[in-house]
Amino acid sequence: MILSGASSASLRSRVMRPLAGRDPGRGRLTTAVAVSCGVLASALFALFAIHVLHAPPGFLAMATFLSVQAGSAIKDRSAVKRAVTAAMLIPSVLIAVLAAWVLSPWRPAVIAVFVVLTGLVVWVRRFGPRAAAVGAAGFFAYFFTLFMRPTGVELPVYCMLVGGAVATQCVVRLVLLAKRPRRELNVMLHELRSASEAALQSAFADGKAGTLRARLARVDEIGRAITTWQQEFQTDRFLACDEQSFAERVLDARITIEEVCGELVARHAATAITPEQRSAAGQLGLSLSQHASPAEIAEAVLWAEHTLASAGTEGTANSAVILIAQAVVAQDALRQSGRSEAQPLSSAVNSAAKPPPPPSAPDLAAGHPHQANGKKKKRLEWVPWRNWAPTSRMAVQAMAAALIATVAGEAISASRWYWAVLTAFVVFVGTTTRSDILTRAYRRVIGTVAGIVVGVIAVLVVGHDPNMLILICVLSVFGMLYFGAISYAYSSFFMVVMLVAIYSMLGVLNGTLLELRVSETVTGAVIGVLCAYLIFSANSHPALMAKVNAYFDALDQLLQLCRAALDQPEQRRAALTALQRIENAQVSVEQTVSAMSTAFFFGRRDQVSSAVHLMYVASRAAARFVQSAIAEASAADVLSVKDANIPAAVDETRHSLNRARSSLNAPDSFPAAPATTGVDLALAPHSAQATAELQALSRIDWAMRRVIDLASGSKSVSLSSDDSS
Repeated sequence: MILSGASSASLRSRVMRPLAGRDPGRGRLTTAVAVSCGVLASALFALFAIHVLHAPPGFLAMATFLSVQAGSAIKDRSAVKRAVTAAMLIPSVLIAVLAAWVLSPWRPAVIAVFVVLTGLVVWVRRFGPRAAAVGAAGFFAYFFTLFMRPTGVELPVYCMLVGGAVATQCVVRLVLLAKRPRRELNVMLHELRSASEAALQSAFADGKAGTLRARLARVDEIGRAITTWQQEFQTDRFLACDEQSFAERVLDARITIEEVCGELVARHAATAITPEQRSAAGQLGLSLSQHASPAEIAEAVLWAEHTLASAGTEGTANSAVILIAQAVVAQDALRQSGRSEAQPLSSAVNSAAKPPPPPSAPDLAAGHPHQANGKKKKRLEWVPWRNWAPTSRMAVQAMAAALIATVAGEAISASRWYWAVLTAFVVFVGTTTRSDILTRAYRRVIGTVAGIVVGVIAVLVVGHDPNMLILICVLSVFGMLYFGAISYAYSSFFMVVMLVAIYSMLGVLNGTLLELRVSETVTGAVIGVLCAYLIFSANSHPALMAKVNAYFDALDQLLQLCRAALDQPEQRRAALTALQRIENAQVSVEQTVSAMSTAFFFGRRDQVSSAVHLMYVASRAAARFVQSAIAEASAADVLSVKDANIPAAVDETRHSLNRARSSLNAPDSFPAAPATTGVDLALAPHSAQATAELQALSRIDWAMRRVIDLASGSKSVSLSSDDSS
């Protein structure tokens, strides 16, 4: 038995593990199910109204799509704000419908208002998610009214269906106000153990480095979700420990698992895992297993405590066992936090390799290179739009794209022109740079083509059974909402599958219609991209560098906090907050790069991927640093004075960090980092925790020097020393 509980993992657990990392606490799953139910209610209500009031069948498609758009447009941070926004959508869509109907006899006025509305919806995003949602809902209501063309007799029914489509989502948001914080936390703690168990299995089986990194990234994602939960709810109301203690326990659990995985991978590479280490890993597997009995977990904890207590001299042979024992104790401390009789955090968890920084007021004015060297050549005055806010620049581009797409769409098909206009508009939604627009347009085209293929196959399989077609629509809505957050291609894919099912239900599905869908979508996507690149265009590089510089700022602040000892609770709290900022900045960089991914197809893709990975390496080392610093300050025999070698190592690391930042902002100005300098691991700190801090700083320094090599185009860049991170 390699890992107790691992071998007995159920098929359900194996399926849920990857989803847990991408949707901690199942928040997105809950929202997707609820919004899908709202769409189903809207569709059923529309079917009933069409049957009873003899309204046009096309109203069904309108009600379904508008409900989908209303549900997906609401992105406020809190549940209460989302409910308020949902209520505000109702008057927005009704006003838009009436405006479109009143202007319908005058086509030039209709088109003019439509183009202006397109730009306005893009521009109002600057005022936050509520303004963006209200604007988007109004746009789609106006848009649907243009091609549905309800008569005066049909207008009341049409307005009723429009209002009903949005009202169902308002009801959904009211239902979602009912929160169960304790259950949410229990789910996330369960997912954290499950993700940790998956990472341990990968390391133990000598899995690929990419697989291990992905599984450890899921552990980090769940840890960030728990931090978000703590920001929303008062920890000591639901747990028998305070916010600070619980945050430290979560960090301990994350880092100890990461260190065990790294040690096991190193053992695989060097020699082999010994029977003693295999048995120790089995104890850790028990502490992580969802199927282990309380008695088995208690036995594993007793083994870990005995191992740590008897580890007077930690030789190389048993270092892996020591790390595993520390991980068992850390997991037990976190498990106890979820019970009303939670015990104090065991001092044994303050292991020899954990990293955080101490907080003394950071000198953020200490001259960042991207600011000090920021004297750039003045741009020519004939391109002033480069200094406009992205929403202002993109509003003009969106208006031009909508106008051109209207003409081009009608040239292709007088009855389906709106598909081109819709695509030209949506490629601007949620984007801030031209590279974002290119990537979004590419994903929309790919999703549309794949959706048509799968949708046609699904319709052929189920035939003309209306119940099965409705089921396909509902499942498509769920897929669009749940997987759309991962990539816009999924959103487009499921939207088209739903469209195919609806047109089959209405009896108008044919090859010509699907061909028009593809051609209109491609036309709209091309027009949107051309307008983004040719009209008031601005380079995407500054937007990317702003995210990168924010990451370096956060990491630099953390290092400054950690120059002193963390001997005060508020200092430890500040260190954890600084670590959270680093991890959030890291995620922001990854999301920005993903949103621009298509622009990297034709060059620098490997370089960008390597740089993002190196930032991830530095983030993980920063987390180890924070944990070790807190552990050092928590030890009873530690004075409130940092080991003399640590401040010097911090200064050396900050120097490398600032050179890395400068090399990315001005690649031609900085040579590759000298291979012979860096944090000196030969320095001998006076405690195990200080040794761990020094190792973490060395890892950050190494990553920063590799970033400099990448920026300078060095051929000697190697990532092999962190393949296990």
